[in-house]
This record gives sequence, structure tokens and C-alpha cells, in this order.
Amino acid sequence: LFNVTRIYNTISAVSYMRRAFSLSEAYGKIREAFGKNIDQHILYKKSLLDLEIAYESNSLIAFFLVQLLGKEDCKTSTEREEALLRLLTPISKLYSAKACIASASEHIEMFGGLGYLEDTNIPVLLRNAQVLSIWEGTTNVLSLDMLRAIEKENGLVAYKEFAEEMIASISLPELQEAKNILSNKLKSLYRFIGNISSKDTMIGCSRDIAFFIGELTIGLLWMDFIQKAPKEKYFKALNYWIKFKMNENSLDLYEMMIAEHESVS
Repeated sequence: LFNVTRIYNTISAVSYMRRAFSLSEAYGKIREAFGKNIDQHILYKKSLLDLEIAYESNSLIAFFLVQLLGKEDCKTSTEREEALLRLLTPISKLYSAKACIASASEHIEMFGGLGYLEDTNIPVLLRNAQVLSIWEGTTNVLSLDMLRAIEKENGLVAYKEFAEEMIASISLPELQEAKNILSNKLKSLYRFIGNISSKDTMIGCSRDIAFFIGELTIGLLWMDFIQKAPKEKYFKALNYWIKFKMNENSLDLYEMMIAEHESVS
């Protein structure tokens, strides 16, 4: 039940993000400011790109989960795929919900004052998006559910095998730099988790771990997608994701995060 409803929630988040991008893109072509349509201004282009990358990236993890769920429903999934589905379902739900809220808020801002007025029907997107991080489990609840998948269903073991195989399968020379970055991210994740010495600290770090795995998984899925469809646009999307959407400091701040969580607890 939770797998189905949480994946549905993820698909809903992706659909809202796609709508936010589409409406903002269309508005930019007809709204004039400073002598030209606003979609010709560099900052508007950058904001549109953020919205586009957000829905594309979250689409990857959403439909990866749909694939895993389909295999489980048809009783063709392996034990590792079932463990992976159990681990990534709460992660994708919490990650996409937060991303959707951010996209909906940016969408309102891109419409300026019109975006805030009720009779434009623009604000309703943000109000609807807000519920996606609440029902079927809040971010905190889902982070704890991720820990249950780790403790009871060997979720991290399955994820490590999946990620390492995904990285090993990448052979395009153009993906080598991204491959190295994501490989280092994966190693840092497991080093970080290995340094956690208490259950309370693990709980305190669970949100950080969940969001990190979400970012890492999307990066891996981008690489796999590009290997099958090596188009320039997709290379740019992966590079943008790694540069602007993944936490560059996370590799260096693990020990500090653990110390901070332990001091709080």
C-alpha cells in the first residue's frame, strides 16, 4: 500500500513541476519587460532552466520506481530489486515533494504580482504542492521509514550493489568525470554511515542521508539514461545537476555533521 501511494505522490510532484515549468515558459513568451519578452532575459532563462532540470531529474527517479514496482507486481523482481524499491520509495517521495514545493514557489515568483493574485489560479499550485510533503508520511516520518528499510530489509546493501553496478556499466568517455564524482559520492556516503556510532545519531542524520541518496540516485540515473541516449542536451542536464543541485560540501562535512548531531542529542 505505502509503495503504491508514495510512488503516486512522487508522480504527482513531477506533474506539478512539469506544469510549473510549462506555464512559466509560456508566460515568458508573452510578457514584456525592459523592451523585450522576459524569456529573453538571462535570469529568467536561468530560472526556467532550474524548473526544467527539476522536473526532468525527478521524473527519472519516479519512473525508475514505477519500473521496480511493476516488476514486483508481476513477481519478476529479484530480492535486491525489492529491497531497492523499499529503500528508495520513501526517499523519492520526500525528495520530490520538497522539490515540487520549491518549483511551485519559484513559479509564482516568475509571474510577479500576477502570480500572487487568486483570480489567476497560479497560487493554487503551491497550496496543492504543499500537501505532497505531508500526506503519506512527512519528511521526518519518511526518513525514519528509510531507516527501517535499512535495518530490516538490507536496503543499503542492495543500494550499494545497484550503484556500483550502475557506475561500472558506464563506458562513454564523456561521462568519465561525472562517473568519478558520483563514485566518490557513493564512497563518502558509506564512509559517513560507517562512522555513525549510535542509533540516536543515525536518526538525527536520517534526513541528511535521505536527501543525499536522492541526489546521488538521480545522478546515477542520469548517467544511465545518457549512455542509452547520448544527446548534448542530456549531458548538459547531468553536468548542471552535479554542479548546482548536489551538495558539494557534503564530502567534507560528514564528521562535522556527526559531531553536531551527537551534541544535539
